[in-house]
Amino acid sequence: MKTTLILTHMCIALLVACGGSAPAAKTTPGGGTTAAKKAIPPEKAHPVPADWTELADAKKGYSFLVPAGTTDTQKSVGGVDFYFAQTPAPHNIEVMVAAFKDAKLSKDDLLKHAEDALGALGNKQIARGTVTEVNDDYSVAEMSMVDESSVKYKTLVLVATDVTDNYIMIIGTPETEFAKNKDTLDAIWGSFQMWSGGASGES
Repeated sequence: MKTTLILTHMCIALLVACGGSAPAAKTTPGGGTTAAKKAIPPEKAHPVPADWTELADAKKGYSFLVPAGTTDTQKSVGGVDFYFAQTPAPHNIEVMVAAFKDAKLSKDDLLKHAEDALGALGNKQIARGTVTEVNDDYSVAEMSMVDESSVKYKTLVLVATDVTDNYIMIIGTPETEFAKNKDTLDAIWGSFQMWSGGASGES
């Protein structure tokens, strides 16, 4: 991952993954675990921040919430618009959103593009875990990988499509921090909104 060091490389990677042109909503899912023995003790988990800020791209028609104090930057390459964000400590969550047009892509295609992009960045052992179809417009998947420094990362990948416009959101942390950040990760992707109606034709 290492968002602050690979902005340009991520752009190129997603351009390649998306075929050459290089880069629900608001429902926050319930967290928790099914087995108490696997639960993170409250004193060990990073608390969900109380203050949030909206990041929005009016041109591409989407928005999402991040903890106050998050730093962000935007980049556009070959028709793909990228939004990068880094949340403050203690969460230190890396966020990337790619927005581009392609009427032929399904949500599964977008997940494959996300995997290809992560691989193009030098990550190895990329594995897709549970995929949840939120509705016709959104799916979210867990993905794990090992970066070039042999650090294990775990991410949540949200994909969304409104038939012509497509969105990929990758948010994650080192695997050792994932469980501590899970509620905040869920709050971030759960706040994502498309403004154009989505594949279902509903806002």
